[in-house]
This record gives sequence, structure tokens and C-alpha cells, in this order.
Amino acid sequence: MITGASSGLGKELARECYYKGARLTLIARNKLALGSLLKELEPSSRKSDYGNFVQIYNTDLSKNDKFEEILKSAESRFGGVELFVCCAGLMETGTFLTSRQEQFREQMENNYMSLVNSLLPIAKEMCQRKKGRICIVSAAQVYMPIEGNSAWLASKAAVHALANSIRPELNRNKVYLSIFAPGAIDTEGWEKVSSKKPKSLLDIEGKPLSVEKACTELLRGISACDLYITTSPIFRFIRICSLGAAERGSSIIDILLSPFAMLICCGVTKYINFKSR
Repeated sequence: MITGASSGLGKELARECYYKGARLTLIARNKLALGSLLKELEPSSRKSDYGNFVQIYNTDLSKNDKFEEILKSAESRFGGVELFVCCAGLMETGTFLTSRQEQFREQMENNYMSLVNSLLPIAKEMCQRKKGRICIVSAAQVYMPIEGNSAWLASKAAVHALANSIRPELNRNKVYLSIFAPGAIDTEGWEKVSSKKPKSLLDIEGKPLSVEKACTELLRGISACDLYITTSPIFRFIRICSLGAAERGSSIIDILLSPFAMLICCGVTKYINFKSR
């Protein structure tokens, strides 16, 4: 089950999983884009909302609209959800002093509440079955906040904190959670907001990774049962320096790499401060 499946990472993930033989439940607000994706994956399908291996549901998760009904309907046809990936979200850029209060509320509703509204029912169902995997899409910038993304990063930090806080509870019920915290990804959403960003911010973020490569890294991390998945070695070092705020993959490796991680993070911080002047 993939939310935010009508575009960007969610759409590419749907393609990859379909060609690997998965049965898919795809959820998004854009009904037209979902229908187009269904026709792409199963062109012989005569139904507008499901094929042999794909079913689509159009809903706004930020409004807590129909998700429990969707979950019951999806499982009645394809069985219990084995993997849930929450890609649903919205990115809006802008400096704090030029932002409106509504922007912060919209970002929290679309990035945080859409996760809560979908994750809570499905986590309960997985815990009852004592089986399942969950992957929550956060952002690597949570560990290195950059000027110009304040509303979006605040919502992603909430997503990140929620994921870390519920992991022990889920693990006790044999439900395992990964956090995918990528850098910039070359999606339609990134292209839309990048035109509004100052050049200094784009320089800090670096060249965006192709959505295909990001998807490959995400699936690799899920298959390896990684607790924290990212797309850049720099962000892996930044996680090590989080002083326990991030889940440890291997404490021994993290301890050995800590001196190098501290040096790298100091350099990254100085670079960000220089570019932000």
C-alpha cells in the first residue's frame, strides 16, 4: 500500500513494485493521475479503479477521509497489507519572515496529519496480525535545517519524531518501521518549488537525485531491514552525530565513525552558514 502514489517517489515506487510482482493498493488525491497510472501498469484493465494486481483509491488523507474503509476494502481483495509506504505530502518553500501562518498549518496537515490518519489504522491492523513493515518518508534536512524550508521542515521533523517514538511499540508486535530520509529528489514537486528558491539554497541542497535512483535506494533499505535509509553518505554521517536522536543501526560502527562524522558535520555546517550569508 502506497500513499501519495499519483506522482513523484510514490508513483515510481508503484512502478518498481508492480514489475517485481507485488499486488498494489495506491492512494492519492489526484484521481485523474491515479487512473492514468493504473492504465499504464495494466492497460488491459476494463475497470476504472482496479485491475488484476492494482487497485486505486482517491482520497484526501489530511482530512481523515475514508481511510479505514479503504483499508478494509483493500484487504478484502488482496489480503493483509505486507508493506505500507507513506509518500503522501506537500512541499512549500519560503523564508520564515515571509511566510503566512496558514502555510505552517497546511504543511502540518498535508505532511504530518495525513501520515497519522493513515498510519494509525494500518499499524493497529498489522499489530493484531503480528506482521508487517512500514516505511515513512521524512527528509535528511531534518538533521541540518536550511533557511527557506521552515514550514516544510517543521512538518517533516514531526514525522521523523513520530516514527522514532512509535518504533519500540511496533517492534514488540513484530511490525518493523524504517525511515527514508532522502536529500533532494528530482520530482515534479521539487521542480515546482526549486524555481522559487534562492541560488544559495539550491547550492546547499546540491543536485537532486533521480527519482529512479531514490526509489532503488528505498527498496534496497527496506529489503535489508534498515532502520534509517538515506540517499547520501553525508547524511549518514550527520545521523551518527545526532547524539541518540536517530535510531542506531550498529552502535559499534557508529562509535568508530563518530570522529570522522564530527569533522564532516562541522564542515557541512560552516558551508551552510557561508552560503546563507
